[in-house]
Amino acid sequence: MTLDHRVFVESCQEHLDHAEQAILDLEQGGAFLALLQQVFRSLHTIKGDASTVGDAQVAGQAHDMEDLVEAIMAAGPPFTRTHGSQLLNRLDHLRAALRRV
Repeated sequence: MTLDHRVFVESCQEHLDHAEQAILDLEQGGAFLALLQQVFRSLHTIKGDASTVGDAQVAGQAHDMEDLVEAIMAAGPPFTRTHGSQLLNRLDHLRAALRRV
């Protein structure tokens, strides 16, 4: 793995950690819109960074998660356990894709 890819993976892992914490906070009744926007920003950064390094799989998965977050925001509160499970499951898939880089 090149230095650029190592930095990319480390950066993505940090963003995934932030997104995961925001999702866990949402499950505990945290601020609906603010936390979902935080998740979206993390995913958007991952998508952009993945596109920059040419990782279409990670970029595509992040984009799909962005779409899900947008749909949850559009539907409005409350944030349900199903929402949390869907997002955390997709985060796990993104982490797995990063381990393959």
